[in-house]
Amino acid sequence: MKVRIFLFIIVVICCSACCKKEMSPEERIRAQIEEIKEYANKRQVGKIMEYISPDYRDGYGNRRDSLKAILIQNLMFRKNVRVFLKDVSVKITDKNADVQLSVFVKEGEGVIPDNADAIKIELRLVETGDKFLITSAQWKSGASPF
Repeated sequence: MKVRIFLFIIVVICCSACCKKEMSPEERIRAQIEEIKEYANKRQVGKIMEYISPDYRDGYGNRRDSLKAILIQNLMFRKNVRVFLKDVSVKITDKNADVQLSVFVKEGEGVIPDNADAIKIELRLVETGDKFLITSAQWKSGASPF
């Protein structure tokens, strides 16, 4: 009896693993953006950097290392930072993707934040195997998140 139950459980696990729907590139990008947001909320800059291409360059003159410094400055040296996303738009062409999103960053513990900012961000990503890496970004601070 125990052997039958064990075999049944193994078959169910194998079937559920085989029947999982493969995520589309857009779904993968949306999931990655959500992961990056969670890493930001947990102040895990190293994990965020796993999504930044070694070839990262932006219009502000930043490269990968300077982007890391910006993230450290904004996530590690500020207290109780929370990140919220809105209006995530994804456009894919071949192995590249353009993502536009609104980000609201709140600093402080209470309902009324000590500091807050709304940022419009445009990302350029390239597919590299199992993930899309950010190759460039543009942002505009002070944009309304609503």
